[in-house]
Amino acid sequence: MEGAVVGMNSVIATAGRGNDGVGFAIPIDMASQLADQLIKHGKVQRARVGIALAVLTPSLAKQFGLDSKTKGVLVGEVLPGSPADKAGLKSGDVITEFDGHPVLSVPTFRLSVASSEAGKSFALKYSREGTTHTTQITPVAAERVVFEQEKGQETQKEEPAPKSDKTELADFGLEIQPLTPELAKQFGHLKGVEGVLISSVKDGSPAEAAGLEAGMVISQVVQDRKPQAVRSVKDFQALASKSEELAVKVITTKGTSTFVTLAKEKKS
Repeated sequence: MEGAVVGMNSVIATAGRGNDGVGFAIPIDMASQLADQLIKHGKVQRARVGIALAVLTPSLAKQFGLDSKTKGVLVGEVLPGSPADKAGLKSGDVITEFDGHPVLSVPTFRLSVASSEAGKSFALKYSREGTTHTTQITPVAAERVVFEQEKGQETQKEEPAPKSDKTELADFGLEIQPLTPELAKQFGHLKGVEGVLISSVKDGSPAEAAGLEAGMVISQVVQDRKPQAVRSVKDFQALASKSEELAVKVITTKGTSTFVTLAKEKKS
């Protein structure tokens, strides 16, 4: 009504070919920022900090010593040598503020970082083991921060190893086995990945509800508010036996990592 531009029309969802339906627009703040970059650089520059992010659920927040209502994003992986690494961030940290603004979700944080100015330092607040910390982080151009799984490495999928290597964890509804270099290659995992391989997941089990699938690797278990490395089946069994519910870090066959909450099956 005031003649101000609030967005630029992008697409329309319509049953016919007319202008009736639901229209979608790019917010003017974003469009203006992109226009400034085009004028200044001749192209749109996106920034990255080198973090693989995970959704912070209420149950995961409690595992990391935070209130279940805490808003933020969970750091799943930090790329060595990246801005996040130089800022001191680690897997298991919970980012709650960026540039003085609260972090409410993974998409909003990604957008804030991507649209930030590369080479400029920003204040970042995060929680580690229940304690709040602040640091400065300097995003860089996106092409300078590339995770290994984004380099298009070829993977070879084969059948899993013989059943004799497997250990059943009935409480969780899954089977695990040692992760050998051969199995890591078969399931497309990067060289050097450590943990235990999920060989099967029972239908309707807590493991299936958590989104776990055969071929994934459990690399860490959260204990005492911080991630603990899992290097063997015995390691995982020892950590898993201490709680009815635990947070685990899993690495997918696509090379991405995330945290999920895994609960033991309730006995009737």
